[in-house]
Amino acid sequence: MNNTETGSDALLFEYSDGEMRGYCPHCNVYLCVEVDNEEIIEALDRGESVTIVYESCRACKGLIVLIDRKRKELQKEVIYPKHSVWEALPSEVPLVYQREYYQAVGTLRPSPKASASLIRGLLALVLHQHYQINHGNLAREVKDLISRSDIPSYIQDDLDRFRRMGNLAAHPVVDGDTGNLVEVEPWEASWLLGMMWAFLDFSFVQPAKQKERGERLDEKAGLSEKLGKERKK
Repeated sequence: MNNTETGSDALLFEYSDGEMRGYCPHCNVYLCVEVDNEEIIEALDRGESVTIVYESCRACKGLIVLIDRKRKELQKEVIYPKHSVWEALPSEVPLVYQREYYQAVGTLRPSPKASASLIRGLLALVLHQHYQINHGNLAREVKDLISRSDIPSYIQDDLDRFRRMGNLAAHPVVDGDTGNLVEVEPWEASWLLGMMWAFLDFSFVQPAKQKERGERLDEKAGLSEKLGKERKK
C-alpha cells in the first residue's frame, strides 16, 4: 500500500485500538498483538506530538517499531527495521525463478492462497527444469527428490512438510467437521516462502559458492606448484 506521507517504499503496519497487525519484517509471519509499549514525543514549539509504538514479534522475537502521527489512516510507518526480510534473492538464482518468487512475495499480503499457489508452481518449475524430475504429479516429484542421497536433511524435512501440506497451495480444503472451506493461513503461505528461499539457496547459491571456493583453491594450488618447480631449478 502506497502512502504519500511516508513514501511508496515504506514498510507499513496496521495499528488501532491498541493492536499491531501486519507481517513481521524480520521473519514475515503474520502478527496481531496487543501493544504494551508506547512513548509519546511532543514538539512543544509546533504543538504536535507523535507516538512511538514498539513490540516484539511473537515468532522470532525481533523488535518492531512504528510511528503513529495521529492521522486517520490505519497504516502506520515501520521505522525499525527499515527493510523486509524478503527483499532480494541472491543473483545466483536464475531470473526465471526470481520472477516467480517475487510474484509470490507480492501476493502474500492480499492473498495468502494465491501466494502459496505460486510457490507450488515455482517448486514444480525448479524440479522439472533444474533437477529433470517430471512425473506429472508434484507430490511424487518431491518424494523422488527427497530420496536422493545428496539432498541435506534440512531440505528433505522442509520438502516433506510441503508434500504433506502441498494441496493447500492449489486446492481448497474442506473441514471434515464443519464442511466449510479451509483457507490458506498467512503463516502457512509465509512458511512456504521461507521453504522456497532455502530450496533456491541450496539449489543455486551454495553450488555457485562451492565452485568459486574450489576455483580459488585450485588457483592457489597451481600457483604453489609453479613456485615449487621454480625453486627446484
